[in-house]
Amino acid sequence: MTKSVEATEPLHRPSALPEAARRFLPRATLAAFLAAWLVATHVPHIPGPPGPGSWDKVAHFTGYAILAWLVWWNLPSFPRLAQFALVLLIAGIVGGLDEVTQKLVPNRHAEFADWRADMLGAFAMLCFVWSIVVWLDRGRTGASYDPEILD
Repeated sequence: MTKSVEATEPLHRPSALPEAARRFLPRATLAAFLAAWLVATHVPHIPGPPGPGSWDKVAHFTGYAILAWLVWWNLPSFPRLAQFALVLLIAGIVGGLDEVTQKLVPNRHAEFADWRADMLGAFAMLCFVWSIVVWLDRGRTGASYDPEILD
């Protein structure tokens, strides 16, 4: 005979990863990404063939979208609006330092437009993450609007 589960009872699945791995994985992923990004952005630039446009801003946007998600994943649980602001602050600082230190590398230069693409990527990812969190909360609570969504 099967046991019925009430609609209000949360469904829990056992984690495939042990607790230590669940704590280590986000930190290791963020560290590996930051190391790879540091190397990729500080290799002397070799000019490519002339042509229309550049993928540079797309790379900045995408890289900082990934960084924002990884930082969000690593933050402890506290009010979501504070998490949002902290992730943007961290992305802004890392992006600014990245641009400033690129001036020290031959054939590299700092651009405000690169930093702006960094921040837009981080902001876009945070909006995506926020929408997923709100969607999951609405499914969990069954409410169409949760006034404590910013907590």
